[in-house]
Amino acid sequence: IIFSSIISDLETRRRDEEKCFISRDKKAFFGEDIFSEESDVKDKLLSKSRIRGELKKYQCRYISTFDDGLKFITSRA
Repeated sequence: IIFSSIISDLETRRRDEEKCFISRDKKAFFGEDIFSEESDVKDKLLSKSRIRGELKKYQCRYISTFDDGLKFITSRA
Protein backbone atom coordinates (compact mmCIF):
# COMPACT_ATOMS: atom_id res chain seq x y z
CA ILE A 1 0.00 0.00 0.00
CA ILE A 2 2.78 2.42 0.91
CA PHE A 3 4.75 1.75 -2.25
CA SER A 4 1.64 2.07 -4.41
CA SER A 5 0.98 5.47 -2.83
CA ILE A 6 4.55 6.53 -3.58
CA ILE A 7 4.26 5.48 -7.23
CA SER A 8 0.89 7.22 -7.61
CA ASP A 9 2.43 10.44 -6.34
CA LEU A 10 5.52 10.06 -8.53
CA GLU A 11 3.30 9.71 -11.59
CA THR A 12 1.93 13.20 -10.96
CA ARG A 13 5.38 14.83 -10.74
CA ARG A 14 7.54 16.23 -13.51
CA ARG A 15 10.14 13.71 -14.71
CA ASP A 16 12.99 16.21 -14.29
CA GLU A 17 12.01 17.12 -10.71
CA GLU A 18 14.34 15.72 -8.04
CA LYS A 19 12.45 13.34 -5.79
CA CYS A 20 13.20 11.16 -2.83
CA PHE A 21 11.49 8.42 -0.86
CA ILE A 22 12.51 8.40 2.81
CA SER A 23 11.97 5.27 4.88
CA ARG A 24 13.92 3.87 7.78
CA ASP A 25 12.64 0.40 6.86
CA LYS A 26 15.67 -0.37 4.73
CA LYS A 27 15.13 -4.13 4.99
CA ALA A 28 11.73 -3.83 3.35
CA PHE A 29 13.08 -1.94 0.38
CA PHE A 30 16.81 -2.57 0.01
CA GLY A 31 18.20 -4.72 2.82
CA GLU A 32 19.36 -8.27 2.55
CA ASP A 33 16.97 -10.76 4.10
CA ILE A 34 17.64 -14.38 4.96
CA PHE A 35 14.93 -16.97 4.28
CA SER A 36 14.79 -20.69 4.85
CA GLU A 37 13.75 -21.53 1.29
CA GLU A 38 15.71 -20.54 -1.80
CA SER A 39 12.57 -19.59 -3.73
CA ASP A 40 11.66 -17.06 -1.04
CA VAL A 41 15.08 -15.45 -1.39
CA LYS A 42 14.74 -15.13 -5.16
CA ASP A 43 11.22 -13.69 -4.84
CA LYS A 44 12.28 -11.17 -2.21
CA LEU A 45 15.38 -10.03 -4.12
CA LEU A 46 13.39 -9.77 -7.34
CA SER A 47 10.82 -7.67 -5.53
CA LYS A 48 13.52 -5.34 -4.17
CA SER A 49 15.07 -5.09 -7.61
CA ARG A 50 11.70 -4.05 -9.04
CA ILE A 51 11.29 -1.44 -6.31
CA ARG A 52 14.70 0.06 -7.11
CA GLY A 53 13.84 0.00 -10.81
CA GLU A 54 10.50 1.72 -10.30
CA LEU A 55 12.01 4.48 -8.16
CA LYS A 56 14.80 5.01 -10.69
CA LYS A 57 12.26 5.18 -13.51
CA TYR A 58 10.75 8.23 -11.81
CA GLN A 59 14.14 9.76 -10.96
CA CYS A 60 13.42 9.11 -7.28
CA ARG A 61 16.16 8.49 -4.75
CA TYR A 62 15.67 6.14 -1.80
CA ILE A 63 17.00 7.58 1.47
CA SER A 64 17.18 5.38 4.58
CA THR A 65 17.48 7.96 7.37
CA PHE A 66 15.53 11.07 8.22
CA ASP A 67 18.77 12.99 8.83
CA ASP A 68 19.98 12.16 5.33
CA GLY A 69 16.56 13.03 3.96
CA LEU A 70 16.68 16.43 5.61
CA LYS A 71 20.16 17.02 4.21
CA PHE A 72 18.95 16.08 0.74
CA ILE A 73 15.96 18.42 0.95
CA THR A 74 17.79 21.40 2.44
CA SER A 75 20.64 21.08 -0.06
CA ARG A 76 18.13 21.63 -2.86
CA ALA A 77 16.31 24.56 -1.27
